[in-house]
Amino acid sequence: MPNSFKTIVIPVDFSANTDIAVAKALSILPLDGCTIHLLHIRLVHPLHFLMHGNAEGKTSADVISAIKLQQLEYDIQNRRPYARVYSHIVFNNHVEAAIAKKSKDLDADIIVIGKRSRYPLLARFSTVRPNRLVKASGIPVLTVKPGAAHRPLRKIILPMGDHFPGSKITVLDSIQSITPFQVTLIMFPQDEAHQDFTKHTLVNTFKALKCQSANPVNYDVLYGKNKAKALMNYCIKTEADLLIVNTSKETKINKWINSHISDQLPSFSKTAVLTMS
Repeated sequence: MPNSFKTIVIPVDFSANTDIAVAKALSILPLDGCTIHLLHIRLVHPLHFLMHGNAEGKTSADVISAIKLQQLEYDIQNRRPYARVYSHIVFNNHVEAAIAKKSKDLDADIIVIGKRSRYPLLARFSTVRPNRLVKASGIPVLTVKPGAAHRPLRKIILPMGDHFPGSKITVLDSIQSITPFQVTLIMFPQDEAHQDFTKHTLVNTFKALKCQSANPVNYDVLYGKNKAKALMNYCIKTEADLLIVNTSKETKINKWINSHISDQLPSFSKTAVLTMS
């Protein structure tokens, strides 16, 4: 993983979600230059190409989308002159798959998604799911609600698992060049057979973070069988700015409904969620 967010992909649907994602993306840009790719997915049926051939970009809707992308590109370029901004229109019948493929083709460092809504019961029908997108692309996904759009990343929550969180520590190096921050390592109680290993991992993680920077590091212990739900409640309580989770046990809130933690956070949540593999 690179040590800065040099290449950022922002999926664009021209809704409030786009404004949220753009605002957050601009707040994490490295000052020494970067590239922003605005990605708009035009949904087409698989039979479209058989019936109409290669007719992308020729309908009035396609032209309007291209104009809107140019306007957004121009606006971002004015606000961040040191950034390079490009726009893309991709035709596909699956939004998530199209984002994953194009982001890999662009060799993106991070994908930034805005989510205004909350999906307490119907999260499975959400068009873009961060954990699936991470698994499909291998690229970290930052999901942002309106309450977190303009907040600097100063209070970061980093859950600890059974293994040394090397990838999470690496991504902190990307954030460090943007703003100073405080890290809270989160531990979950382990059975006696794993206690010594967990303590050893905590000590090594603490040392690695202190060697990486002078940012303050502390830790806390959470209880509960559902780690994702405990983390969500902790972030709301502490008004954390960023939660870094992996795609396994740290993201699924409900046992039966496959809902991601970022779907369950309320729209006013101040916590952005960075999901990574």
